[in-house]
Amino acid sequence: MAGHEVRVAAATAAAGAAETASIRLVALLPVGWGCHQRIEDGHIVLRVLAPGDRGADAVADWLAEALADRALAHWEALAPGR
Repeated sequence: MAGHEVRVAAATAAAGAAETASIRLVALLPVGWGCHQRIEDGHIVLRVLAPGDRGADAVADWLAEALADRALAHWEALAPGR
């Protein structure tokens, strides 16, 4: 499957349910982007499909901006491979 995988995990106990945070992340995707999501051991795993020639840098920029949203204040991106 094409796309760029990102992983997000609770940074604090106040993070809430991964399922709820996952919905919020999907809602913050730019128009025209897609994703496949799953919850794995309490982590959110998204395979983000950015249209055109947008690469991993665009996905990383989106994720940083999305995690700045107050509703996701207790969530953090995981380094690849974690």
